[in-house]
Amino acid sequence: MTASAPLYAAIMDYCQKAGTRLHMPGHAGSKKAFPEPFHSIIALDLTEVQGLDDLHWPSGPIETAQQLTAQAFGARKSRFLVNGATSGIHSFFLGLGEKSKVLVARNAHRAFYTGMVLSGAFPVYIPCKLDASGLALAVDEHDIATLLSEQSNIDAAALVSPSYFGSTCCIDRISKLLHDHAIVMMVDEAHGGHFYFHPRYPQTALAAGADVVINGLHKTLPVMTQGACLHIGKDCPAPERFLRAASLLTTTSPSYVIMASIDLAREWMERHGREALERAMLLSNAYRDKIDSIKGFGCSIKELMITGVQDIDPLKILITIKNLAEDGYTVSRRLRQEWGIEVEWESRHSLLAMMSIFHEEKDWERLYQALSRISQQAGHRVAAAVAEPPPWPEPQVQLSPRQAHFAPKRAVPLKSSVGRLCGEMIVPYPPGIPCLLPGEKITAEVCTYIEELRRTGHHIQGGEGEADHILIVDGS
Repeated sequence: MTASAPLYAAIMDYCQKAGTRLHMPGHAGSKKAFPEPFHSIIALDLTEVQGLDDLHWPSGPIETAQQLTAQAFGARKSRFLVNGATSGIHSFFLGLGEKSKVLVARNAHRAFYTGMVLSGAFPVYIPCKLDASGLALAVDEHDIATLLSEQSNIDAAALVSPSYFGSTCCIDRISKLLHDHAIVMMVDEAHGGHFYFHPRYPQTALAAGADVVINGLHKTLPVMTQGACLHIGKDCPAPERFLRAASLLTTTSPSYVIMASIDLAREWMERHGREALERAMLLSNAYRDKIDSIKGFGCSIKELMITGVQDIDPLKILITIKNLAEDGYTVSRRLRQEWGIEVEWESRHSLLAMMSIFHEEKDWERLYQALSRISQQAGHRVAAAVAEPPPWPEPQVQLSPRQAHFAPKRAVPLKSSVGRLCGEMIVPYPPGIPCLLPGEKITAEVCTYIEELRRTGHHIQGGEGEADHILIVDGS
């Protein structure tokens, strides 16, 4: 363990030898100020003392641990992140430089938008492919090729694969297309860190040719929350710009508990990951079929294999509501209150269960039994229609996210907003794609879509103004 997890070994060595701690953090290793559940980690919560290296200028155990991580993931370089995948996404946009023109997947995490606010990048949004229930699953190389023929001076592309729902894009084909145009590509692979440890899981973004890849390791591996990695691909041009940006954004007091957990998780996955992932895949195959057979629910991978989707993560269990007399919000509440089961996400039409490599068969069986009982008790009816997304706004972007963020704004009635520039992010779930982003021109079609969403009770993120109002850029 000590030789193959060097940062953890260095921390343990320090803890065994340390006497009086006359350095940060302020708790000085004392358990007096903390309840008992915290006692086991207090000693490991350290700072950059002699022998524990420096994340910003690593030359000791942190550097060795990062080199081992790069080897495990097939990266040219890997950098530990202690502020989640968000900081890696921000590092990419900041590394591109001000006013870069970037192809951005429309189903991107809000960190893409905030990264563009920080950097000043100007987005060209890539439309998404939707499944039958309206969930955004992928972007397609043909849509990207169309944008490349229509747009000039594209500097970079920022994609999401896998999606939040486990679907991966055809990154290998997209990578070739972009590299033929000398365009650097970043893939937000936050939910795909486990792909690197089993050959029958979806192809990894690094293996598919991505230049920069961000893994939110805590999402799918045994890593403490906020633990993530920024990987540099083997052929990434000018990689130091992204590494310097990461240093610029990273705290000078990184959590050694988080970094040690990344070190240990990588070591554990190299030893045991393939076996654990194989077992989880077999359970997934069996229980997807069982859940799919329950009246009122669907769980078939075939339904997700739409245009643009290359593969599906076996551990993301997307359960659709089909002709059930209760919607996804009610089913989720019943799972929580009656069965003690907390799912990752729910919408009116779907549930998402994230299964871990550490879940046992009894956990899968409990979910199956709960859904079976709910199906029997709830009854069935004709499914409610899903609101169709509006036509893509033209032109898409009038102001960059940075310009729109700092512009003065005011709330107006939704019906009075047509022709104005949106001042906030409006995101319906499903499909989980922003139908409006700050700086985009508001069309009549988009307004009709938002009104329909509200009328049918869909969940919408956004709407910071008054009820039935929307924030617009003042003077637009």
